[in-house]
Amino acid sequence: MINPKWTVAHSLALFGLLAIIVIIDGTTRILFVTAYYLTLALLTVLAGVIGHGVLGLWRGILIDENDRISLSRFQLVLWTILLLSGLLAAAFGNLFRGLSLPPSPPMACRVDDPLGIIVSPNVWALMGITLTAAVASELVKQTNRMRGRPIIANGGPEDASWADLFMATEGTARRVDLTRVQNFYFTVVLVIAYGALLQQLFVRNYFICAFPELTSGMLTLLGISHAGYVVAKAIPRPAASTPGTIVP
Repeated sequence: MINPKWTVAHSLALFGLLAIIVIIDGTTRILFVTAYYLTLALLTVLAGVIGHGVLGLWRGILIDENDRISLSRFQLVLWTILLLSGLLAAAFGNLFRGLSLPPSPPMACRVDDPLGIIVSPNVWALMGITLTAAVASELVKQTNRMRGRPIIANGGPEDASWADLFMATEGTARRVDLTRVQNFYFTVVLVIAYGALLQQLFVRNYFICAFPELTSGMLTLLGISHAGYVVAKAIPRPAASTPGTIVP
């Protein structure tokens, strides 16, 4: 069935933005770090276009089946945009900018291999943790539904609010979930920190051989935060005297 909200304009915007990203990242008329920031912005717009094309809302990519803005989706989209922006800017920059190797480059770094960008295992582990947490969160949600536990849902996609990021989805009362608040803060802080490392990488304007390392401490912090968030979703919530909208 064709989605009535997706129009030709959405398709044109989708492919047009991708083409602009390739042009920006490959041109020498724009500073390397500027190309990275523009790619970051354009991928964010692209995510908005996809959400608008599917649900008719610019934040649609973040809205789950309960018509709430999902924290798991928010985190996954955030990390995907950040890392993909860096990879695109680095790959096309290496291909078309004619940059020189940085001082003391890694042994595997070669100008004749512009796409051989080294991404540390910890960065891949970060994406794995984020994706696993999103899948585990959905699994817990479906398990709770099968057990007859109430799920708080909105009346429709247009009711989705940024406040949903911080409110519990289980139970019958709309309350702030501290594990969500903690998870949100940790994610935002780590995204900003790693984004700053990527910025420093592009400011140097050298051939990019490797992405910045992500420390084990940062990875552990994120893992603990995600684990607490998922476990909290599995804990049964007591009924409230004034229930919200309930999905049985």
